[in-house]
Amino acid sequence: MTSAHPRDCPGWEYTDHPDYKKLIPSLCDDVLRHLRNNRMLTMSLACETRPSHHAMFERLTPPGYEYFAGNYRGSAYRCLKYYAVGVGADLRVGYPPDGVHAAMGILCDEIRKEMRLLDIVHDLPDAQFDRESRLLSVVLIACKILEKFLTIHPYANGNGHMGRLVVWTIFWRYNYWPRGWPLDRSPKYSALLSQYRDGMHEPLEHFVLSCL
Repeated sequence: MTSAHPRDCPGWEYTDHPDYKKLIPSLCDDVLRHLRNNRMLTMSLACETRPSHHAMFERLTPPGYEYFAGNYRGSAYRCLKYYAVGVGADLRVGYPPDGVHAAMGILCDEIRKEMRLLDIVHDLPDAQFDRESRLLSVVLIACKILEKFLTIHPYANGNGHMGRLVVWTIFWRYNYWPRGWPLDRSPKYSALLSQYRDGMHEPLEHFVLSCL
């Protein structure tokens, strides 16, 4: 059972940092540049977002709580161990802190499995699996992984950025570099994610496809 968050632990909103509007675009560009230069590492980068989270947010944490960047909720730090989150009225979002590490391990296994299947699909001849079908298969997997990542909400903050980065990583593995999928700001997809969780997958899938 998860214990209560210590009362003297701060919540974290990176937007409280006075320079976040200047820093975030630059830091996101750095993370995407690293991704673009390391295409062979896409599977590991999609599975393990903590280094990217640290790189993006280490300068935007509350003073004295630098460990909020690059570590999951539930980690063995005093103010992360019991750090609970929620997103609006959707009670499905935000795993309990003591379940985050296990859930992310399961998600990593799923990412590896799905990428290996996509690898097979992309090695098939065009006559058997055309380019449009290949692209659609990547979109379907990317949406599924994005929804699961954001449902877990593994970080104290910056989950949207990391979820979108995972989508970038999946697409880049198959030589797609999205033109309309921003990393530094959130697209208007909250309602689409809720619909996805309700079993209506097509609105989110169409939206992600339109961002390519």
